[in-house]
Amino acid sequence: MSRRKIFSISEIIIFIFLFINIFLPFMGDDYESLSLWDYSEIAYDGGDLAFKIILIGELVIGIIICTLQVLGVLKDFKSAYFSLGYYFTFYLFMLFNLVGNETFDYARLGMFIGIILSLIGIAVVGVGNFMSNETNPKMYGNSQKGNPPIGYDPKTGRPIYASVINNQPVGYDQNLGRPIYR
Repeated sequence: MSRRKIFSISEIIIFIFLFINIFLPFMGDDYESLSLWDYSEIAYDGGDLAFKIILIGELVIGIIICTLQVLGVLKDFKSAYFSLGYYFTFYLFMLFNLVGNETFDYARLGMFIGIILSLIGIAVVGVGNFMSNETNPKMYGNSQKGNPPIGYDPKTGRPIYASVINNQPVGYDQNLGRPIYR
């Protein structure tokens, strides 16, 4: 499995945690707390259904994009920036709104988890798209286990290990530079 696919799988896990975060306490006081799901009914009179559809839709789109990348349909998963950016800007806007109104004490666990998870998700997408999408072939020789390389590249001097892939050279003749096949 390639490194990019591993990052994509971790991004799917982050999207699932963001979905769970919708139902964690978002705002509240000592007596009552509201989740983001409940808060949308109070804050957006009549528009709560649209807000909820957008919340769920962004998460589903992000999961689909990352799943398609894991399955090999998509080359990268940069499109997940859109979903994560929506969540990050929403949580950041709410945080600045609370600070501006001097009601920061009402922020609860869901607010901070949302900011942190969406920021981590943005970083995972950024780093994951710089990773290689190709798997590394398994090597027969390994200098750490005491198996010496089968030869050295005459041009660069790097050690050459035997690859597992069929119809590929297992090494190079260090004197002639020709490939050696099994």
